Amino acid sequence: MNLPETAPVKEDLTTGSASTPFQPDITSRARPVILLLLGGAFLLGLPNFIECFFPYKNPQDAWLWLFGCVLMLQPFALPFRTRALLLLWLPVLLVLPAVLACLASTGAMPSSFLVLALQESDMAELSVFRNEAMLTAIGTLLLLASSIFAVWRIVPPHFRLPLPIRRNLIAVFVLLLAIEPLTSKYANYLLRLKETLLINFPTSSAYAVVEAFEIRRSLRGRQDILEHSQVQTLPATKTASREVNLLVIGESARRNSFGLYGYHRDTTPRLSRVPGLLAYHDVTAPAPVTLLAVPHLLTPTPLGQILDTSSQPSILTAYRKAGFRVYWLSTQRRHGAYDTLTSIFAEDAHEARFLGGAFDTEGQGCYAGKKDIHLLPEVESILARGEEKVLIVLHTMGSHGPYTARSIQGANPFPATREEANAATNEFTLTQTLTPRAAEVLTNAYDNSIVATDLVLANLIRILEGTQARSWLCYVSDHGENMGDSAKAFKHGSLTPDVLQVPYLLWLSPQHRQGFPEKSTLLSHRLDQPFSATSTYHTLLDLGGLRTPEFDPTKSIASPDFKAAPRLVYSGSKIVDYDADVKPLHDSPRQGWRPIVPKALKIAAEAAASTAASTSSAE
Repeated sequence: MNLPETAPVKEDLTTGSASTPFQPDITSRARPVILLLLGGAFLLGLPNFIECFFPYKNPQDAWLWLFGCVLMLQPFALPFRTRALLLLWLPVLLVLPAVLACLASTGAMPSSFLVLALQESDMAELSVFRNEAMLTAIGTLLLLASSIFAVWRIVPPHFRLPLPIRRNLIAVFVLLLAIEPLTSKYANYLLRLKETLLINFPTSSAYAVVEAFEIRRSLRGRQDILEHSQVQTLPATKTASREVNLLVIGESARRNSFGLYGYHRDTTPRLSRVPGLLAYHDVTAPAPVTLLAVPHLLTPTPLGQILDTSSQPSILTAYRKAGFRVYWLSTQRRHGAYDTLTSIFAEDAHEARFLGGAFDTEGQGCYAGKKDIHLLPEVESILARGEEKVLIVLHTMGSHGPYTARSIQGANPFPATREEANAATNEFTLTQTLTPRAAEVLTNAYDNSIVATDLVLANLIRILEGTQARSWLCYVSDHGENMGDSAKAFKHGSLTPDVLQVPYLLWLSPQHRQGFPEKSTLLSHRLDQPFSATSTYHTLLDLGGLRTPEFDPTKSIASPDFKAAPRLVYSGSKIVDYDADVKPLHDSPRQGWRPIVPKALKIAAEAAASTAASTSSAE
């Protein structure tokens, strides 16, 4: 007897069912696809993993990372074909290498202020990231090709995840949402959830771009702030017929490269001979980049609330309201109708000049190659007008790369020609290998830029002395610069002591010391006091005897009410405590993961030793 031939059981991959009662194990058949999705979620969650656990971490970081990974998988809980849903990952894959490169270069996720900084930078500045850009492009192409190949080979055309797995994806997501209120210190759960989305890749990167354009649109004139500002002037002994004050904002100046702070090279020979110059030894920048740092130097805005700085009164506002003629002089750039959070404060001045050039209203234009030394005749010209009360804010190029463009002819004690420095930069950029010779040339060029700053500051003090006015001069750099022995050599933007420890100098004229003897004494006794440069707003108002509703005497180092506070640093994506989170990592060798290869560490150490040896032999 011949039995009829039984047709083979055929699985319907679109529904997760079979055409006969003898249903196969769908989960096992779907295992390769599930492994692909889990691997893809982990890969796309790599930026969150790095951001959450290296180098700073807290108990909630595991939740943030898991939330990001599970969030990536939620589209696959929908009853659609898996291949089609994978297209949602394509934009994320395209930007993943760029985000990883950003983490490697700056130690932080892309932020709106990084987008703004990129818009501000010219090709010469961006050329230092040429190697990262090339690797990012190659990585993007390889990742895209390998992903398409894997999906084509592993995922059947009509495959959908089985219903039980889709339910489990939703259940895990809901579970994570339920766990968060039990561990979070935030009372507002929805606000915490929103914050989580904004700091997790890829939503964080998308939001950074959107926010950058929103900042551009939101920046408006500051005339209303001036009109509504309130300033009180405290009585003081009249010791001179004029009051002339200078605030000098430095750029990329590393504290430990100043001879004043014990550097083995005499990079500040003129300032070292200025009587009564106050050099504060333990001051930290509020942020590792200009766009985040300068607004917090000029305004009383709490750290991290960077968007609010555009609507806050500044030092310039207070002095102008108190009857001072206020000027803004800059060798940096202005973007015309598209002012950034740095140059927007020039609107608070009666007059503003950008020697470094300006874009026109259509975003066109070029930058003039002016040096900081060119600010001196501008200051002398202003003071020659004889105005009784003057505040001048100078925003300098300082030690921003390329370093040889900042040095002054005749004040280059350390050998480094422009050609040598450019060759060293190109070599380092292309190979990420810092040879001893390249480190020596770049260190020499950088130190020459500090010598130029020394020359400018010493001459500004000389000019002030000539006015016989009641005067102060304050110099503070927005941030520092990593040196050749650092993981991110000759760059800033990272949370390292080189970048965050800044020079902070005060000079008071004899007439000012006579008018405010108590403040002068306090300032002289606090040279070793640790504080954040965010105290600048309060201190400079205090020096002028000015009071505003925003003034806080506990933040002024000239006040008897000054109180030490945590020195917080804002990276654009997080706020960290410098003394608790940054300094300990560099005071002793780090254990475990380092964002640097041993070979680079060895080469950097050899470069530093070679530079020190050559300096000793020259002396």
